[in-house]
Amino acid sequence: MPQNKKGVYYSMLYMAQSYDINLFFFTPEDFQDECECIHALFFESGKTIRKLTTIPLLIDNHIYPYGRKSIECYKKLGEYAYIPRHKLGLNKLEQYRKITSENKFSHLMVPTLEVTCCSDVIGAFEIFGANEIIVKSYRGNQGKGIVKIEKLQNRKGNYIISSNNDLSEVDVSRLQDFFRQHPLKNHIAQTVVNSRTLRGEPFDVRIRVQRRNGNEHYFDMYPRIGGVGKITSNIHTGGYSLPIKTFLQWEYGQAWWNIYTKLERLGAEFPTYFQRFLNQPFFDLGLDVGIEKNSDANFQLCLFEINSFPGASGNLGEKTGVGTVTATFEYYHYLYDCFIL
Repeated sequence: MPQNKKGVYYSMLYMAQSYDINLFFFTPEDFQDECECIHALFFESGKTIRKLTTIPLLIDNHIYPYGRKSIECYKKLGEYAYIPRHKLGLNKLEQYRKITSENKFSHLMVPTLEVTCCSDVIGAFEIFGANEIIVKSYRGNQGKGIVKIEKLQNRKGNYIISSNNDLSEVDVSRLQDFFRQHPLKNHIAQTVVNSRTLRGEPFDVRIRVQRRNGNEHYFDMYPRIGGVGKITSNIHTGGYSLPIKTFLQWEYGQAWWNIYTKLERLGAEFPTYFQRFLNQPFFDLGLDVGIEKNSDANFQLCLFEINSFPGASGNLGEKTGVGTVTATFEYYHYLYDCFIL
């Protein structure tokens, strides 16, 4: 059991007793295909113990399977159990195209275009009318492989490439060399959203959405703050978090409540809207939202991306994960009644 997730797991164990659900934990390595059983971790009499058990009817796959072995394990388990979490079926580019095809939330989307070569990257500066752009994979995750490129005005034809704390100034020829070494396969370019704290740290607000049943969902939110000099604010790359209200009050003063209500409205309305684009009902979502100050001193929300498999991070939110865990068990019962009985 990972140390940083123990609070979430123990909350789930406690709630399982209230909902009369026999809950246990296991990883793909604990599945024993030859006997069709699991060497699982149970919580009994105040202690955690390991013992063999049969494959349950419902398996909550809250961690995305990485690697061939894990993928094969989930595929095999899917022959015996209902596994509710799955990919959204839309990558970042497809999300952008779907949402901007309609007016309701198109104003939240960061201007985006597909890039396949260095010429596309150079052309993006003119198309966006910007001096800085972000280049990243539209299939990437956890902030990996993101590059910021700045077009220098005082030295024509030169650029600065930034990858977190690494900076290098290059001319066009060396920029082309860079993208020969880092091929633009499944990549997009976006304008840079200046979502930074007063100290200059990059941040976004993660709105974590959890389905309760077929029609209702629960959400919580928390800021994810990166280090000064970083491009991304992902907690997995060394960032940190604070209570959302404390963070907004500190950063935005009297404007904090207006921003908070906008975030709440997005968490309440967007998931139902986004479900229309999906082939299957989502279990949970992670909405990553930046906050940018406009020239008129107002603040604009910017939806960076929508993630499946947001992880067991409910303990970071304003509501300390209790609502997330409760919603999880409500959805377990809903799934059991609809798909398993």
